Amino acid sequence: MSQPTATDSIAALERKGYVEKRATENDKRSLKVALTIAGLSALRAGGAVEGATDRATEVLPEYEQEELLLVLVKMIRQLQERDVIPIQRMCASCRYFAPFVHSDAARPHHCNFVDAAFGQRDIRIDCRDHETADPAFRAATWDAFVEG
Repeated sequence: MSQPTATDSIAALERKGYVEKRATENDKRSLKVALTIAGLSALRAGGAVEGATDRATEVLPEYEQEELLLVLVKMIRQLQERDVIPIQRMCASCRYFAPFVHSDAARPHHCNFVDAAFGQRDIRIDCRDHETADPAFRAATWDAFVEG
């Protein structure tokens, strides 16, 4: 994250009352950012929502969980293509993703970052190792992914 982006993000969180800036004791040029009570509450509420969605999807049969994930990936891709949201860190836009390259129906995809096969249910929407592929590669990968 660049310094201007970090500054803007901190300012937005400060306006919402989620963080406060504090001077550091050793260096007056730097600041420490601390969570406020409201920020801690928002953080906990976010975790509760995440847990609730996990519990809600766990009751679905495995095939419906897989279908839901694939529908979400397709929706995110459409929003990206229309410039509604930025490129997300998901397999379908990653330079390491190779869809349907293995004959194993349970694990047809390959991640070249970790050099491993994986299945539809393991598709990631937010991968820390993601590297955005160039537009031509993304388009070809997407076509292969959708066609299966």
